[in-house]
Order: sequence, then C-alpha cells, then structure tokens
Amino acid sequence: VRQDTILGASETFNSFLRQSQQETQQIPTEEVQLEVFLSNCQKVKVSILTSDQTEDVLEAVTNKLDLPEDLIGYFSLYLIRDTSDGSFSFVRKLQDFELPYVSLTSLRHRDYKIILRKSYWDSSYDEDVMENRVGLNLLYAQVGVDNEEIEEFQ
Repeated sequence: VRQDTILGASETFNSFLRQSQQETQQIPTEEVQLEVFLSNCQKVKVSILTSDQTEDVLEAVTNKLDLPEDLIGYFSLYLIRDTSDGSFSFVRKLQDFELPYVSLTSLRHRDYKIILRKSYWDSSYDEDVMENRVGLNLLYAQVGVDNEEIEEFQ
C-alpha cells in the first residue's frame, strides 16, 4: 500500500504508519541518545525523540557531522547486522516514514545497528559530494570498507 504514489506522499497516511509503529512496540515519546555508525566504525551520538522519523534522524546526524544541507539527500540511513567475523550485512534501507529508534529497539538484539552511507549509484554525483570536506571523508570511509569486502569475496 505504501508504494502507491498518492498514498506514499500522504502525510496523513505516513503519520498513521509512524504512530502504528510506535504504539505496536509500546515505546513512549521521549528524548533518547541514538548511536549511528559511519562506514569506518566511528559512531555519532545524536539526541532525538523516539518518535522522530528517518528524515529527522538523518538531519540530526548530518548536522552533527557539519555536512551541508544541500548534500544530505545524497545519504541515507540503513539497518545493518554485525556478523561474527567483524563485518556487517545490510538488512535494509530505513524508510522515510519509519522511526529508526523504534525499529532498532524492536529487534531486541545488540547485533543490529544503524549506519549512514551514500544512497546513490551514479558516480557523477561523487563530484558534488567530494567538493565538501565532510562529504569527501564519508565517501572515503565507505570506499575503504567496500574495497575490503570485495577483496574478501574474491
């Protein structure tokens, strides 16, 4: 239902999804500290509300990193799971209507984390991101980790 363009763009429908997620998990709205990881295993702690949606958390993280507002759209939050060998596997990209804190808490397992990564495939966007020191550092960290995983796969 969420994939329907009209319903997906409806703030009323998205508000319903957010409230349903929070009520289902019985998590009250309160201020919490959320750790969001970067590709190089550094973590950024942000103060958010349990009812903050993905966009709000993404903005809090990128603000704390001093990433310019016009570059925020190049990045997204992903749910990952640590593996026994010290690497991680992607579970999924967090959806716009989703409450990252509630999603993470509902999994009830310490192996799950939220990570900030670029959210595009077209390398022509790299130029825009690399013009900024913070954007360049985020891409550099991600490329390093991605290259290690490719080498292990081969």
